[in-house]
Formats: sequence, C-alpha cells, structure tokens
Amino acid sequence: MKISIVTPTFNSLTYLKRNILSVNDQQTNAEIEHIIIDGSSKDGTPEFLLGLKDNSNLTWISETDRGMYHALNKGLEMATGEIIGHLNSDEQYLPGALDTVRQIFEENSKIDIIYGHCVFINPDGTPVCFRKSYTPKWYLIRASYLYLMTGSIFFRRKIIDHGFRYAENLKSIGDEEFFCSILQSGIKGKVIDHYFTAFTMTGSNLMLKPVSFDEIKGRKLPWWIRYFKPFINAIRILIRVIEGGYREKLPLEYRIYTEGSSERKPFLITEQRYTYI
Repeated sequence: MKISIVTPTFNSLTYLKRNILSVNDQQTNAEIEHIIIDGSSKDGTPEFLLGLKDNSNLTWISETDRGMYHALNKGLEMATGEIIGHLNSDEQYLPGALDTVRQIFEENSKIDIIYGHCVFINPDGTPVCFRKSYTPKWYLIRASYLYLMTGSIFFRRKIIDHGFRYAENLKSIGDEEFFCSILQSGIKGKVIDHYFTAFTMTGSNLMLKPVSFDEIKGRKLPWWIRYFKPFINAIRILIRVIEGGYREKLPLEYRIYTEGSSERKPFLITEQRYTYI
C-alpha cells in the first residue's frame, strides 16, 4: 500500500521542518509519498527543500499559486498513492499514525474515508486541548463549522478519481466544501478513536483570520438549516456528548518535534481540555 501526504506551505519553514520530520519517522510497511506544494516562499523554504535531495519520499514544487486550495489541488493531481492525507505545514503526525492508517484501510475494504483525533499545541509544544472527531453529517457541519480536523482525515484515491476537488475560489472554508460534498455523495466513512496529528496554534492560523468568519457567514445554506440552526446544533452537541467528544482518559501523552529538535519530545495533557463548541 502507498500513502500520499499533501502539504501546502507558504513562508512557514519553522513548522514545515517539524512536519517533514514527523512524516519521515513513520514506522510502517506502507510506502510513503510526501508532496510539498510551496507558494514561492521567501523565508528560505525552497532552499531548504533543495537540500533534502536525499529524501526519496519527498516530492516538491515551489511556484506562485492562487492560494491554499489551488496548492492542494495541485498536490492531489501529483499524488500516486492508494490512500491520501492532507497535512498542513503547521501540523505534524504523531508516532505510528500512518501505520494505523494502513491497517485500518487494509482491514476495512468498504470504508473509503476515515476521521481521527488531534491534539492542539502551542508553538513550544505544550498542550492547548484535544479535539476528538465525532459522527460527521454534512448538515451538522453546515449549521456550525467543520468539526473534523483535516490533518486527521485520510481517504482512498477513488475519491479524487471521482472528481472531488477543493473549491479554489475560497480562501478558508474550502475544506468544509470538500468534505461536505463527499458526505453528501454517500461515500462510506468511519470515525477512528485514535490521535493522528498535532496542530500548532501559531497565532496566524488561517482559521483565526477574518476571512474565515466572513466566508462562514456568507455560506448559502438550505432554508431548513437557516431556520432550524439552533436545533440542529443542539443535536450535534448531543452527539458529541454521547460519543465522548468532551472527555478523554487521562493523562494523554503525545510525542512531537519542537523547534530545533531532531527527536520527539514527550508532553502530557493532564486536564480535560477540549474545544467547547
């Protein structure tokens, strides 16, 4: 089995270095293909990538693009793996993540997409909270937000072979459009009770910028979602409670790369820290 990981990046070399290390050290029988799409960064990213010529898993290009979703679509076109993941430059895989992905897809031939969990961390690696995936429904997402972490989602290449792509006219919620269209198509997926990634709260994450809130407000929603949004959201929160989204068995340990480190450093979440909404 071959797994392709697509990483869009722009002027994010500090975090990209950790991202690459976390892909390189995955212990798995699967073949790994890491595709990095750089938007002509000016922080030394192209020069750094050029110095990684001995990394046989790595394929990269550096050229001006039309935004993150254009970069992702370019990466999808380049991907040759049977399984595909999207790992942003400010994210990194936790140990053993990709071998778990391999096992799940090999043992579940009828499942085409899986959704896992993620830990949110500070730039120094200390914990912020945990984010657990729970049953994805397109109408629950439309009534609220994309409560699935894209770095912890993996899917079979048949999804892109069927023509699914990111909406390049969007700046921030193209991933919501992408996964809602997949959910609406009836493609079979499964929530996996496993932590696959760490997401760094850098302070400049796209989801925190005004464009994200503007695009969320500007979404065209079916009338019944607009009128019954509070009720639909209440259902979503109930599902999250029932599926254990607000609780975790503690302590929760994760091991990640921090700035300047060539080895993973262990951290612990010792309190029930979670995203509230």
